[in-house]
Amino acid sequence: MLDWAVVVPVRGPREDEDGCALADAVARDTLEAVAASASVALLVVVTDDARLARDLALPLAATVHVQRAPGLNRGIAEALASIEECRETCGRAVLVGDLPALTAGDLDTALATAGEHALAAAPDAEGSGTVLLTAHPGIPLLPAFGAGSAIRHRRLGHTAIRVPDGVRTDVDGPAGLPAALRLGVGRRTAAIARLLAAPSPASRSRFGLAVG
Repeated sequence: MLDWAVVVPVRGPREDEDGCALADAVARDTLEAVAASASVALLVVVTDDARLARDLALPLAATVHVQRAPGLNRGIAEALASIEECRETCGRAVLVGDLPALTAGDLDTALATAGEHALAAAPDAEGSGTVLLTAHPGIPLLPAFGAGSAIRHRRLGHTAIRVPDGVRTDVDGPAGLPAALRLGVGRRTAAIARLLAAPSPASRSRFGLAVG
């Protein structure tokens, strides 16, 4: 069984407060599940937001890398380079940071499946994006995330794998919440979802959401 070094990209705050609060909750629930996985030997959070880096470094046993160059794939490449010493001994994985229905067990299952292939990629629920990208020890991992990334990763030699729904169901905003809620989400996302579903000015203000 492989030990895995997992890179999770978490982007900085959105322009709207509701989106920011939801994204923060989703990211924290995702990271909590990753940190609890028995398969994960090292967790690296990569972000473009220095404030977020300081905040995330406190409650989680994770290394936080603040990217220097703009762009998701450049940030991931920087984070992978920062753990180059693990390249020969650990499998390396990139997992998107917006999986509120993720559980440690789901991730263990997904990584076990990925470990059957030198290079693997798990498509998202729609089939066009990528939620998990992996490589065996010693094999270069080339991230090509973004719209249509599932096809790009297959062309780079990654075998498409089936993973549990909790790994496939990414949430990029309120419209993506229902599918995740049906699976069951982490406690922070659940709290924000309740506020978004039945908002009152007092409760929204208390959680830092826009009022009005």
